[in-house]
Amino acid sequence: MKPASTFRRQSFINAVQAASAAKDGARNLLLLACIKCEFDRPEVTVTKDQACDFLNTSRSTVQRALRELKAEGSLVPIRNAVGGHGLATTYSIRIVGQGDTAASVVAEGRGTALDDERERYFRAMARKHGAIKAAEFTDNKFGKL
Repeated sequence: MKPASTFRRQSFINAVQAASAAKDGARNLLLLACIKCEFDRPEVTVTKDQACDFLNTSRSTVQRALRELKAEGSLVPIRNAVGGHGLATTYSIRIVGQGDTAASVVAEGRGTALDDERERYFRAMARKHGAIKAAEFTDNKFGKL
């Protein structure tokens, strides 16, 4: 018998899409995330350029869709939340209204607020003390990644 914590991919994807209120580009981006998610857990690593190519839309449409899905709580950035041109971000795919919300993930320190604060702190310390010392200070204050 399988343990209860086993990730059931297709039922999870169906639940995510049913719970989401996303429309148009955001709905298609959520579908992309669900299709490309890892087999054993609901996480996906994707760049904005990859999403543009897959969805055949502009970068601004993808950015708008990401903002909508993050605000809704369907996609929560968990690694490299800063992103940027060519930098992949890993998102956790969530069922809206169940489990972790975007606010609880940020409160736990896995979301964008803490990542942004960590980045700002590192840059400020790097200007004063250099990159190596700044990395040590940042790890002491925020913990190692």
